[in-house]
Amino acid sequence: DQRVRVAVIDDNSGEGAVVMGAVDGMGVTSTDVRAIRAGVLAYCEEIGFDVASINFSATHAHSVLDTQGVSTEFFKKLLLNFAYNAMGKTESLPGMEAADYFKEYFIAQSIEAVKQAIADMESGKLYFDEIDFSDFIKDKRGLIAKEDVPATAALCFVPDSGSEMTYITDITCHATSFSASNGLVGSDYIYYMDQYLKEQTGANLVMVPGAVGQMSRDIEVDTTGMTEWEDMGASAKALGTEFAKLVLAADFENELDPVLNVTHKEIFITPENSILVLACEVRLVNNKVFLDNNGDALMPSEMGYLEFGNEFAFAIMPAEFYPETFWDDEITNGTTWDGTEWPYDSLSEAVEGVTIYPISITNDALGYVLTDNNFAFMGHIIGEEIADELLSVGKHMGSFLADEYYEMIEDFVK
Repeated sequence: DQRVRVAVIDDNSGEGAVVMGAVDGMGVTSTDVRAIRAGVLAYCEEIGFDVASINFSATHAHSVLDTQGVSTEFFKKLLLNFAYNAMGKTESLPGMEAADYFKEYFIAQSIEAVKQAIADMESGKLYFDEIDFSDFIKDKRGLIAKEDVPATAALCFVPDSGSEMTYITDITCHATSFSASNGLVGSDYIYYMDQYLKEQTGANLVMVPGAVGQMSRDIEVDTTGMTEWEDMGASAKALGTEFAKLVLAADFENELDPVLNVTHKEIFITPENSILVLACEVRLVNNKVFLDNNGDALMPSEMGYLEFGNEFAFAIMPAEFYPETFWDDEITNGTTWDGTEWPYDSLSEAVEGVTIYPISITNDALGYVLTDNNFAFMGHIIGEEIADELLSVGKHMGSFLADEYYEMIEDFVK
């Protein structure tokens, strides 16, 4: 199944609840997140419920129906959108009715999921632990050793009523057991992870992506005699099951104080990747691009910071971070393409006394975020398989987001 999973958390301070949603999809653009927010806020106003922060991540599963618009009828959209833009037409393209319907449907279902989560809220205790998933993860580039793969954060909510628990965790692993071109729809290991937790404990799961970069699965499965599709399914099931077992084995004894702190920052990105700008201008994807007074392109986006119990936090990032961009490039032994240094310390230590973990591809979908010094546009084409620069906003995206992040944190802690 392709699902949307939602948790709504409130510390009863009167400052409003926090929504954490995760859509099984490659990405969810800021345009669609704002549509979800509009529906949620209208509902909250109607029932008198205060909400302070609404966040939607994409689990980055590659084998689900396209939530972002990047995989549908490429040449038709390219050619017809040029013509539609020239004529000032904004209606749907012919033959795109199914894709447009699905876009509207997943937005509506996301709003409905938040409504259900609000209705299901109850009091309880929230626990935290750090989980090491590295036994089943590898860096496809071979730059990050298993022992250097950062652990990820996990929350466990235990209701006072004794009803089912809820786990919220970030995992730094691509959901690519099923190839994007396999012709089947499925949410990969996330479905099986969810299924195993349900079978063993009845618990709910909201899984958000960490700094996934080029982190992928590393698990051996005996697929002798299986078809190609059965092989993919067996690999996804094995990985999801192992991840779920690690969650169930975690030591959730650290009870968090009922304190939620959250802030958001609107940012305006100057895209350096002309291919991405073109894709937005001809509506291949529905990220917005505006022109400033000088005629330069600007893409509006955002980032955020969500802190629990004054102990740990999530850095909410709009793009797909590489681990070294967030945790600093010591984990790649300072690998560099252009010979310069990456000047930033780990973003995880930006707030004294709080350990911060990244959530990527949240509230927007803006491609890969590399360290500036390891950005080699088309470098992988000429034999240096370093990164996916073609799917990045540009060479300076990493430093731009780091600077904006530190500015947001500075304003937050004042």
